[in-house]
Amino acid sequence: MKFAPALRSTTVVTSLLIAAAASCTNGVATTDQGNPGGGSGGAPVANGGAPVANGGAPVTSGGGAPGNPDCPGAAAYSISDLEQPSQYALWSTSHDATAGGVQNPMGAFTASQLPDGHYAVHTSGTGFTTWGAGVAVNTSAAKKCLDFSKFTGIKFRAKGPANLTIAAQVPGVVPVASGGTCADNCYDSHKTSISVGADFAEYTLYWSQFQQAGWGTPAAFSGSAVTLIDFEVGAGDMPFDFWIDDVAFTDQPPPTTGAGGATGAGGTTGGAGAPPSGGSGGAIVVPSHQFSDVLTEAQFNQMFPNRNGFYTYAGLAAAAAKFPLFAAIGDAATQKREVAAFLGNVARETGNLKFIDELSPQSNYCQSGNAQYPCAAGQDYHGRGPMQISWNYNYGAAGAALGANLLANPGLVSSDATVSWETAIWFWMTVMAGGRTAHTVMVQNAGFGLTINVINGNIECNGGNSEAVNQRVNAYKSFCALLGVDPGANLTC
Repeated sequence: MKFAPALRSTTVVTSLLIAAAASCTNGVATTDQGNPGGGSGGAPVANGGAPVANGGAPVTSGGGAPGNPDCPGAAAYSISDLEQPSQYALWSTSHDATAGGVQNPMGAFTASQLPDGHYAVHTSGTGFTTWGAGVAVNTSAAKKCLDFSKFTGIKFRAKGPANLTIAAQVPGVVPVASGGTCADNCYDSHKTSISVGADFAEYTLYWSQFQQAGWGTPAAFSGSAVTLIDFEVGAGDMPFDFWIDDVAFTDQPPPTTGAGGATGAGGTTGGAGAPPSGGSGGAIVVPSHQFSDVLTEAQFNQMFPNRNGFYTYAGLAAAAAKFPLFAAIGDAATQKREVAAFLGNVARETGNLKFIDELSPQSNYCQSGNAQYPCAAGQDYHGRGPMQISWNYNYGAAGAALGANLLANPGLVSSDATVSWETAIWFWMTVMAGGRTAHTVMVQNAGFGLTINVINGNIECNGGNSEAVNQRVNAYKSFCALLGVDPGANLTC
């Protein structure tokens, strides 16, 4: 069984994952899905009343009315280049309410000067343990000048190094009391993630990459409705220090292939799903990254020679295409480690891909009283698929993210190979523990052991089940060897 996603309450700030009773998964792996926990909550306010997209309950600064009404940057589709002090009112810093946490700047927002004389956002800090911290820019001034419906995404310059989550907030995730249309479980904003390097580079993100995590009320997304763009670092990325500059829209069509690609002159590799960025003088290059570049069908067959025929490579590759950040951030070694880590955990969960359904379920795993994802009559939500997704709230959240009604038809996870793999990658990319997903753990090269913490830490880590941990580690090391990559440090939890 699996942990629920780190949910965000609209009334309290907390970071709990409450464990449910343990159960055996397919008679092989024992994992703990738990009840849906409360993540960072509250009704954040920034920019003089516009809610911040991260859903936390941040302490904010830098509010005020939008400036720059004469639209000097309209030709460049500029949202904010920070060259005029009148733009500072569009920006705010935000963070969770962790006692002792520090974020700079404090008080009214001001930009920082770069060595070349230009200005940019610069924020740094440490000590935030609930959801983290970030900076946000209000798009209201740009809306006076630009037709948002023509745009396909955003671009900006950034440097860190940092792992950034970028949220594009629309009214559908904002509570009615704060001017939006969301009535319950609000602030599940549409997000995507990138890793930025130590040098300034340009990053392009397309609206098609932005997705809700699935724990909140589903909301339709339209680029023309975006009211706020938030740049966040998670609680697992403390301390943090990053820069943002030249935020603008793009009207270029998204590339037809996946993420990654070559590096621009003087730049760093672009975020997953977006063209790689060029640094100073660098050019944006359409990427040619494919999932098969990281894992071939022949390698997959070597990893699981005796697997159940239901688990096809074609299903895995099709599912990976739906998550453009999966196995697509960082250099080739980082991407291979992520695939090895994902499949190493899958191997433990399913007895090397032999089992599809949980053996001898202890119950129907229906959390009664869950208004957002109520159990369907006659259905049960036992563990299914590569990550043994379980409980109605996880089927509901995964289904909302994938566009499949898994609450009404959970059996799709056992009968459709692509959907089955999609739920596993959704879990890998979405479910959070300690401020990180398993995906961000591997992207950050923090060590395979932390993925076990995310997936099943309450049962297996800290001496809970050393045999299970060793099975995961051994599978990961074996898959790394097959892919020709060093497994790295911090292998156990």
